Amino acid sequence: MHTHHHKPKTTAHTGSTTATTPAQTPVSTCEMKDKTPAVSADEVRLCAYRKWESAGRPNGDGIEFWLKAEQELVSEK
Repeated sequence: MHTHHHKPKTTAHTGSTTATTPAQTPVSTCEMKDKTPAVSADEVRLCAYRKWESAGRPNGDGIEFWLKAEQELVSEK
């Protein structure tokens, strides 16, 4: 006859940690987005593209067009 030997059940010890509450957690700027009007990246992209085309399609990364478009769209909402 085969006898099974089971280890006694123990609770796992994860170390001493303190739980944080939402009030203790710093709020990032990403989490604060609900306090500013929501503008999708697609909306900004299209507006920035139109501004870039209107400016004669200049060389560069176009960040100034993105920022202008984003500012414009946020102020409209």
